[in-house]
Amino acid sequence: MDVAKRSNGVFHASAEKILEKGLSVMSKACDALTTRNKELEEDVESLEKEIGRIKNRLILETGERE
Repeated sequence: MDVAKRSNGVFHASAEKILEKGLSVMSKACDALTTRNKELEEDVESLEKEIGRIKNRLILETGERE
């Protein structure tokens, strides 16, 4: 019976409170994904620059061998 009393609050929460909680959790998840997306975009830019440098070095090294 003790378990039923403790979980009783979940089932008696108003629809508005449930929706508010859900919206809050979804907003936090969206913020986290936005932050991670920015980090990944920065990583992509960095990798693209690195690829460019490696290509240039390869072209120079290949030209020197010929």
